[in-house]
Formats: sequence, C-alpha cells, structure tokens
Amino acid sequence: VILTDTTVGGVWSASPGSVSTFTPTTATILGLPTSAATVNVFYITTNICGSDTARYHVKFNAIPKLTSPLTANICDSILFNYTVVSDSVTAVNAWTRGTVTGISNGVAGGVGNISEYLDNTTNSSKIVEYVYTTALHGCSSMDSVAVTVKPTPYLTSHKFDTICSGSPYVYLDVEDPTGANAVWSRNATLNIGNPPVANIAHSIHETLIDTALVPAYVKYGYLVTLNGCSSTDTVRVTVNPRPSYPHITIHSPGGVCNQTMYQNFGTANLPPAGVGYTWTASGAAQVWATGSTRQYCLVNFTQPGNGWIYLEANLPGYTCAAKDSFGVVVATPVSDKPEVIYFNGDFVCLSNVEDTYQWGADDIGTLDSSLFSGQTNQNYTNLNPDFTHNYYFVITQHGDCFNKSYYNTPTGVKNVTGNMGDISVYPNPANSNVNVEITNTPGGSYKVELVNMLGQKISTQEMVGHKANIDVADLSAGVYFVECYRDGVKFGTAKFVKN
Repeated sequence: VILTDTTVGGVWSASPGSVSTFTPTTATILGLPTSAATVNVFYITTNICGSDTARYHVKFNAIPKLTSPLTANICDSILFNYTVVSDSVTAVNAWTRGTVTGISNGVAGGVGNISEYLDNTTNSSKIVEYVYTTALHGCSSMDSVAVTVKPTPYLTSHKFDTICSGSPYVYLDVEDPTGANAVWSRNATLNIGNPPVANIAHSIHETLIDTALVPAYVKYGYLVTLNGCSSTDTVRVTVNPRPSYPHITIHSPGGVCNQTMYQNFGTANLPPAGVGYTWTASGAAQVWATGSTRQYCLVNFTQPGNGWIYLEANLPGYTCAAKDSFGVVVATPVSDKPEVIYFNGDFVCLSNVEDTYQWGADDIGTLDSSLFSGQTNQNYTNLNPDFTHNYYFVITQHGDCFNKSYYNTPTGVKNVTGNMGDISVYPNPANSNVNVEITNTPGGSYKVELVNMLGQKISTQEMVGHKANIDVADLSAGVYFVECYRDGVKFGTAKFVKN
C-alpha cells in the first residue's frame, strides 16, 4: 500500500512502526508475513498554530499456506491418498498434475484431497508433482507436493505347472525389476504327503508325493519385495498320481541261447485296482503274448544280443507311469525247437537227444505257468488233458541251451512290443486270409512281412491305416509269423496257424 502526502513538510509514522518505510513524500506499508494485521499510518504537520494529524487505516489479510507434508513415497499401482491441510480451515486448496514420462496417468486436477492410482510403467522410481494453489480472501500461495512412485516388483516367470508324483519339482522364479527379493510358502495340501513349508527364499526345489490315485493341487504363495514395495502371487502345481512301482519277480535266466522261445515273465501280484500293466520289450527280446490280467507274459529271444523286458504300471488318463526292467543276454548258439504231439493219452517230445525234460502248462487266460511235479520224462501221460484252460508244454535242456515247446501254442493274445503298438492277427487259425491290425501306435510308415518257421520271407505288404489283409490260401498248413516294421525298423512279431 503506497500513501502520498498532500501537504509538504509533514512527518510520517505508523503503528506498528516496524512495517513501514518512508520517503519525504510517500509511505510504503508492507504486509506482515505470517498472520493478518491492522496497521495505522499517521501524517503530522506542524506550524506556528500547532499540529494536525491525518490517519490511514490498513487491514492486511494473511497469505494462506499448506501445512501438510510436501513429499510422499508410494508404490506403483497403490492408491495414493493425500489429505491436504493449510493454515486456514476456510482456504480453498486446488491442485493440478501434469504428465510424467513413465507414468501412464494423464493430466488431472481437482480440489481438496488427492485419491488416485499412479501407474509406474518403468523399473525405476518416478517423481510426480502435484501443484497446489491455496486461496483465501483474495490472497493465494502455490506449493508443490512431490510424490516418488516406486516400481512394485512382481513375478514374471510362469505360474502353472504339471508334474508326476515322486518327480523333483524345480521352479526358478524370475522377478521384475531385477534385484527384488522373493520368498515362498506352501500350506498343507489334500493328498500331498509333504509337510507344509513357510518362508523359503527364492526358487523351489522339492519332491511332491501324491498319496492318492487322484490329482492333487498344490499352491505356492510368493511374496516379492523391493525398496519397501511388495506384491503377492501364486504358483499352482498339479501333481498327477503315479502308481506304485511294479517288480518283475518271474523271469528267464539272465543269459539264454538264440531262439529261446516262450519264456514266462510275471509279477508276484495282480495290478492294483485302477492300475493297468503293460509288458514291452526291446533289443533281442520280443513280447509274444500277454495274459488277460497282464500279470504275466511270454517273451521270445529271436536274435543274439542284449534284450530288455519292461513292466509298466499306469493309471488310465494320466501319463505318470512306474516301470521295472529285466535284462537278458542272448548268446549266439541256437536252442533246439523240438515238436510236441499228443497221441493215445501221452504228450510226447519228438526229440530224444535232449538232456532233460520238464512238463508243465500255462493258464490259457492269464498265462500263469505251472510245472508238473515228477514229469521229467520224454513223454507225459494225461488221459484227460484240459485244453480249454491249459497250454501244455515241455521245457528241454540240450547242452547250454534250453527251450520251451508247446503242444498247443498260445495264440490270439495281443502282442505288445517296444512301446510301438499292439499287434492283432485274426482269424487265428486262418484258411484263406489273415487280418493284421496295429493299435496304440505312434505315426509312421508301417509294413508287414510274412515269414515261415524257417525264417524265410514269403511276402511283404504295406499297411494302410495301420491295417493289412494277407492272402494265405496257397500256403501249406502250419505255423507262420507276421513281422511288423515301423519306418523300416522291426518292432514286433505275431504268430498264426494256417489250417
């Protein structure tokens, strides 16, 4: 406020005087900086008649100011609440916010408190400035509230897995930004035998055991922190059931001669309820037939080398299998293949050069094998053989080689070899045509070869749709083999009888 005198020669004064400055002709009155005030200005003139005083009354309103904090720290995507406070409860507090590179929010403004989410799209802290204008009685001031928006860390690695029970589970967590700290915990889970675990740092390394034959669903809770900011996330793992491991308890010796046929393999117990057994072989071994319960099978060793026989337990609908194996070394010498006939109440082995004989029978349905006590001659007398339920055989030993020869060789049971497919041959016995069908097999090019008992190839035929029809009308009566190939690799053999 600037005041000017109209009569020269007077004297200026003010109360309170500390707020005034004077020149010979004017008085400048300055507002008090912290609060409202009233100032009285006086101008006194004096002559021989006395003195006179002019007075001017000035009222100064206080400039309103923010008293709430002017800085704040928040985490990305967390609601920012700011309660504005000024030195006058009647002041109007209006704010504006511009854009900031790395903050996805657009321009905004408002009156009073602030409540909004600030989205930091970068891996570093960003400062957002809110400019407040505080006004009262025509007076105003401006203040800036600087908000540091820190990035909130989170998991960027995948959050869903499927494993088999008993398999090690390894999860390598990855966080954004790099350098965040992560800890996980796992509560008790239905059908999971592992006890709960809490506050384990970073990656997961543990073996989960499903105690039931149904899937279990495990949740790992992650807490990710960085510079006071944190997020929670969940890693979900489906633990598929795995059956108990089977054991091959019935098997041939670990070393046999070439062309050792129809060796009994089996396990001590039937498959558990809901569990399926599958017999397969590789190398010098071939599964000839499997029993109806899959507890037993017959294996042929048709070439020198190493053969492996596998018993796999599996649950329908799940890929988690349990497997046992047994290895056999097949030597170069060839086993005898004596013929067995039944004549006038006697089973007779037509070879009389064998060192030993042992008669027995396999159950037609299960292929469970039994040896007949004391029946160790070249012949075995049985006036009423049960051909409905039994395959009768003799085991012969000649030198270092032994073999098993049937009177009525098992036929018509699916042959499963090398995880390459199930081979079915029908009708069996056959008169004019034999159908060959391969199921449960991967893709590829398939063909079949017809071979006689001497190993001589009679014909070759490509399969269409995993099926083939072989004309056998002109073949002599006897036993023949169908050898199956996938992409040129032999994986199985099936046998049929030509009437």
